[in-house]
Amino acid sequence: MDEELLAAVEEQRYTEVKRELEKKLKRSPESIFYKALRAYVRLCTGQTTSARKDAEELAKMTTTDTRVLKILRDMFSRLGEPEQTIQIYEAVIQKYRLPNVIETLYDDSFLAFDTEWMTRAAKLLYKHFDLTKYAQKLAMCVHISSSSEDDIREAVKALKKHNLVENPHDVYLLTQLQMKTLEFEEVVRILLSFPQKNLVLTLTYLDALRQSKSWQKLFDECSLLIFKQKFDDYDTWKLLIFSAHELSMPKDEVEALVTQGTRNGLLARIHLDKMYGTCALESIKKYYTHYKAKPCCFSDLSAFELPKEFVDMLAQERNELHKKATFSDEEVSVLTNLELFTNNRDNTSIDWAMFQTKEPYKFLDVYIPHLVQSYPPLSIPEILSKTLHLQAFAEKNPENFMIRSWLLNLYSDLGIPTLARTTYHDYLKIKMMQHDTLSYKLLLTPSPDNLQFLVNIYRFYITTDAETNHYLKKGNSECLWTNLRDLYQFGMRFKFSVSRHLLVVQILRMSRFLQESTYHDYFMNDLKCNKWLYLADDLALHDNRDFTSDYNLRFKTAATDVYSAERKQWAKYVQLHYAVQLIMYASDQGEFYKIVELFDKWLAQDAYRSTLQPFELRLFEIYLAIFKIAQANGAQRKKLLDFVTKELKFQTLLLSLILDISPISKEFATIIFGLAELATLEFWRVVQEKRLKAPLAAFKKQLQDYLKSRPQLKEFQKLRADIDTSGLDEEFACARLDSLEKSIEKCYYNTGV
Repeated sequence: MDEELLAAVEEQRYTEVKRELEKKLKRSPESIFYKALRAYVRLCTGQTTSARKDAEELAKMTTTDTRVLKILRDMFSRLGEPEQTIQIYEAVIQKYRLPNVIETLYDDSFLAFDTEWMTRAAKLLYKHFDLTKYAQKLAMCVHISSSSEDDIREAVKALKKHNLVENPHDVYLLTQLQMKTLEFEEVVRILLSFPQKNLVLTLTYLDALRQSKSWQKLFDECSLLIFKQKFDDYDTWKLLIFSAHELSMPKDEVEALVTQGTRNGLLARIHLDKMYGTCALESIKKYYTHYKAKPCCFSDLSAFELPKEFVDMLAQERNELHKKATFSDEEVSVLTNLELFTNNRDNTSIDWAMFQTKEPYKFLDVYIPHLVQSYPPLSIPEILSKTLHLQAFAEKNPENFMIRSWLLNLYSDLGIPTLARTTYHDYLKIKMMQHDTLSYKLLLTPSPDNLQFLVNIYRFYITTDAETNHYLKKGNSECLWTNLRDLYQFGMRFKFSVSRHLLVVQILRMSRFLQESTYHDYFMNDLKCNKWLYLADDLALHDNRDFTSDYNLRFKTAATDVYSAERKQWAKYVQLHYAVQLIMYASDQGEFYKIVELFDKWLAQDAYRSTLQPFELRLFEIYLAIFKIAQANGAQRKKLLDFVTKELKFQTLLLSLILDISPISKEFATIIFGLAELATLEFWRVVQEKRLKAPLAAFKKQLQDYLKSRPQLKEFQKLRADIDTSGLDEEFACARLDSLEKSIEKCYYNTGV
């Protein structure tokens, strides 16, 4: 029955939980667990003062009920008082000396990615209960965290004391820690005779041999890997050549070993010439002959200084190919590589005209860098023209990810959410971890479908949390240390992902705007429950967003970032939005004033202001004034009311925000959503001022009238004749322009909420 109660808490069915707790406390008035659960529910429903008082009373009771201890730990963490937790656990361990109590703290901290508390728990366990499994946990924590050298040495000592040098996972832990303390000879000694070296231990062994300057052993080990075990790895080839050079082996003797005709073997021949200071021309030519039509050719050879004779040979081959009118697939690949060499060596712009008169659709790998090279700054007609040409490429290459990715960029930049969402979901088929890296590209306007789309993306995080926790538990219980650190860091990056929090901000804003209470209440309850964690000065989020792949085109381009505004949206940006949401729905007056004060302080700091676009800063300053009205009196209240009334003059505010901004743009779309949110201020409980009702009503009506005039559509129809469609089939261009017009026609907010 208690499990059902905990499940109801997890599902945020707080009204039901309160009823059940009342019944249970009547039957069991002394139950610490039910009292703790009641306090936790109070915290989650905004009764912060009474929840804190309850938690402090419960903390004085030295209980061994791990459920209660977990609840108290969560509560003090969310109340911004985590230090209370260690005092509770220390008191329990001194009184009862029960390891399971601290194990619970360790396990909970481990699954919550709370590295600090996990390490504290591991130290407590090893300090009070000197057992092998606790030595392992201590070492793992030290390996995961940024520990001091003293902590590392303590962990190494613990592993050695319990003779943990026989299992590959324990040896991994020991050697990784010793590498951190520069004990390279000791690592060599352990791994030299260790028979079960997996890939990680093998690479550690090679690194330790190099760091300890054990050249003969390094040469022998690399020879064994390459020639006996067929480990054709370029880095291992380089270590073989490096160790041979350090052993003063003649070049001819080493050259006789480097005979493989594989990609890595051919690269090793070039590296051999470089290491011994001899001419690499023939080795480079040999590699080029084999791989000139492969995507790896340019990146591989660009790592070396290319002789002039070879560069001249490339220039001649390029000139000959450009004389052709048609190309085989191999010739397309060769010419693309030759353009890469020319572009990067001479730092020249891509001359797309040289390709446009031939078979342009075969040279996608040249066209996209050409597009990026000129984008932005471009005029709106030029961006629309690039969009049409890219759509033509997409028809010829329907499965090409880079084309669709750049179409998504253009649609988002043009402020066309329907096409952006279709490209993201239907063509790119973004799934799972890709959401965390690419969802920042989505520009979605408020609609029930778009809200559901965002919620479905959020479900990915819930799934990832569950799967990661499953494998973390398995790795921890089975002592699979080799993979556990990477899995832990993976889970931490996703648990504290800036994309995840930005998604929550979007969902909260959109669900409030649409008055969709189910999703809004769910995410708002979570935000309230964790508010002091999220509003803390030291909030650390991981930025897993991929801002570089679209520009990893190998050509040198000097493009401006399409998502420069999104790049700045990090932890402090999230905190500002969370503060606004929490102020609007604060259930405690003291809490309301406290967060308004915090919001006011943040808006005065450059570190926070710099994360906002100018129009966002303007709107946030209006929000702040409205929030302050609720607590101001006399002259101060009148001053704030005058400011807000002045700002709510629609034409003045609109013109000042969209000056020099095209209606067909991402900036325009985000400004309109911001104004639409401002128009719903009358629904905020913090606005109880009669004087604002008329200006708000007028503002809302004028915004509705403005949007009904379809400014985006009017702008497109005005610009349509200026869109360059040269090089495109006339029927195709006309059909695509019609399709764009229909999509732009839908760029219109329904503000009749």
